[in-house]
Amino acid sequence: MSENIETQTGLSIPKIPVLMGPTGSGKTAASVQVASVYPDRFEVVNCDSRQLYRGLEITTAAPDNLERKAIVHHLVSTLGPEQETTAYAYRNAARQAIDGILERNRIPLLVVGTGFYFKVLRTNLTELDVGEEVKARVRAIPESRRAQELRQIRPDLLAEAGGKIHSNDAYRIERALQMAFAPVRPEPAPALPFSFRAFYLDIPVEQLTQRLFERAGGMIDGMIGEIRAVHAEFGDCPGLRSLGVQLVREFLAGQFSREELIEKVWISHRQYAKRQRTWFRREIIERSGSVADFVAWVRLFVDP
Repeated sequence: MSENIETQTGLSIPKIPVLMGPTGSGKTAASVQVASVYPDRFEVVNCDSRQLYRGLEITTAAPDNLERKAIVHHLVSTLGPEQETTAYAYRNAARQAIDGILERNRIPLLVVGTGFYFKVLRTNLTELDVGEEVKARVRAIPESRRAQELRQIRPDLLAEAGGKIHSNDAYRIERALQMAFAPVRPEPAPALPFSFRAFYLDIPVEQLTQRLFERAGGMIDGMIGEIRAVHAEFGDCPGLRSLGVQLVREFLAGQFSREELIEKVWISHRQYAKRQRTWFRREIIERSGSVADFVAWVRLFVDP
């Protein structure tokens, strides 16, 4: 059973192990290794915004079928590509998944790729329902002009001014504009009754860079097939906001060669990994190390 701690009110809250690390660092392999050492003790709760979408498992580097058989995964491939979602909808789904795992006397293992989703879980941030009028106002701005619009009203949010939103991140720019135009902010939601304890999967940058290069070459054909199929059925949809999708569409439009596509995808993944490392450095990390170190660390939750 997951270890509990006692609060100032005398109530006991569960400790939840958290595994975080940049894309390509081996988080899924580490989870599978935990399952082999502690069979039927852990279940993974995915905390990666893109891996929620079905039909894009290769594009989002989601756990494959063998990995999902080795250890139960929650919140992977649960949304259709056409479905909108938010970090706060994820928060509710993750709460349900964690509660269910605890009720089965197993240990939830939160595997984090999207730092903001984890922040929403561990804090009392709440959802801002901006309303249809505000959404329509943002949709009326051509996508090519939205970064400039945000630059005018909230330049501090953009990475070029020290913020967290990159000028090519269409989804977050859209959301930032909605929040900037919203008339009021709601009261914070209650914090979740969990104590998250984080392990950072550390890997030398040179090794990670090589892994990402090899992964890019191996995933290109699968990415092309997935993106073609999803776009043919759903058109421009939320699922196609994933990393590398626009590059594949430019390749399909004949803008560059397959070899150039591989290099561009590799670069985009490398840049994303760098942003993840920057985010995770701001988190409270209890331990960091290798896969072997992580497997040893989770024993604390098996035998508290």
